[in-house]
Amino acid sequence: MQSRTIKIVTNGVSQLFDLFTRLSQQIIIVPILLLNWKVEVYSSWLTSNAIAGFFSLFSAGLISYLASAAHIAWTREEYERAERATQTTGFALVCLCLVGIGASLFLLFWYSSTVVVLSTSAIIWIWAGFFGALYRMADMYSRGLLTANGVLLIQTIALGVTVSAGGDISMASWTQLATSAAGILYMFFDMRRLLPGFSLMPRVPSAQEIKFLLKQCPVYFSFSIGSIAFIHTPILLLGIAGAANQSVVEFSLVRTISGVIRQVCGQLGLSFGTELARLRALRDTEAFSTLLHTSVRILSALNGVLAGALASFGMDVVDLWTKGAVRPDFCLLLVFSISPLLTVTGNITAIVLSFAGMPADVGRAYVLQTLLVVTVGIGAALTGGALSMALAVSLAEVVSMGGFLGAVGSMHLIASPVRSMSSSLLVATIGFLLSYSLGALAVSISARLFASQAIAGLVIWSPFAVILIAMLGLNRRSRAAAFRYLLNELKAWRRLG
Repeated sequence: MQSRTIKIVTNGVSQLFDLFTRLSQQIIIVPILLLNWKVEVYSSWLTSNAIAGFFSLFSAGLISYLASAAHIAWTREEYERAERATQTTGFALVCLCLVGIGASLFLLFWYSSTVVVLSTSAIIWIWAGFFGALYRMADMYSRGLLTANGVLLIQTIALGVTVSAGGDISMASWTQLATSAAGILYMFFDMRRLLPGFSLMPRVPSAQEIKFLLKQCPVYFSFSIGSIAFIHTPILLLGIAGAANQSVVEFSLVRTISGVIRQVCGQLGLSFGTELARLRALRDTEAFSTLLHTSVRILSALNGVLAGALASFGMDVVDLWTKGAVRPDFCLLLVFSISPLLTVTGNITAIVLSFAGMPADVGRAYVLQTLLVVTVGIGAALTGGALSMALAVSLAEVVSMGGFLGAVGSMHLIASPVRSMSSSLLVATIGFLLSYSLGALAVSISARLFASQAIAGLVIWSPFAVILIAMLGLNRRSRAAAFRYLLNELKAWRRLG
């Protein structure tokens, strides 16, 4: 039990580092690029990267398949099966990457060589997911995350140095390609050192294996398509419908801030999901059920408390971030705050089913979400602005991930899905209401004492939020254990002092 807790905490810390790295990338690099390039050049850079990003779809669901198949085989000590899955997946991935690089060359007919270089970089970075699956397979998930994010951090620094030294968009793209390739080489040699007897040499799959891959991978591939559609379709529809620039910017900014909540909860969910998938593969039903119940409760509390913070501080944060250029509608903030509360059970179910090799219902949920985003989103774009689109996107997410996957998909894992969803919603709602009330009080106090009420309010709110999460997310025994641990740590610090 203790080793499992340590593993979850370690994975959680690694996931938070992953979140910190991704946020730091934007915080660090965006001002540097805007300072050294004109707005038009930076816009071209964003467009080129957006086009290149679609080439990551050449993974075709193979990474998710490998992450599931190899992890299950390794956990059951079926090492030859894990090695074979790695080799055949590697061969298929090599073929797809070569096709992708060849396809990117056709972009030269319409775009500059920069897009081709960035597309090649995106294709090469697919292998980061491949090695990440192997790190997780070998029970070194946190090491894989730290390695990948270390490479991304070095890439960000190298890109900043290149641009600051006068590099143009072409030099920046080559810098991105070089750092991506160097990072993948490092992961390759690191994996060979960690698993010396494990062969990474690609092998041609048999006819039966090809048939199995063709059956499994499209389901996993729907995850990628669903994620891309969910992120990019609303903005695209608002632009096509001729929505005001203010509406597009407002929608994008508020969803970006709410995305931080999703990222924090999602990263913690992944650390829980990794251990849950391992327990399920070992058929440890009792430990699996206990951890699943605990994870849903903790994630519900975390979602509720953070959503309350978004509703309380969101308007001031956006105002501070944009220096007064955008002041979002409170109703828009409220929609993006409430929708995550209804999808906690579905989200953790998606992670566990994906890792456990049961992706069918998750794939159906993503297909349903994509269809709803497109159909309802078209109506929202034609009849309204940011708020209408937010309602459409939230409806699509709640129906597919919260409703379908939470009720139908979780039947594979939970004896009583409706009871679990009701309990999750109750904890999340209480957390939201208490957090929002606390945030409103903190804003009121900080407005009288400090110039920046958003930052000061968050500082006042934070320690109380931690207590709220602990009270709502942990049972009495866990809270007592956590309190004893903190008390012992304080005593140790006092002795050292």
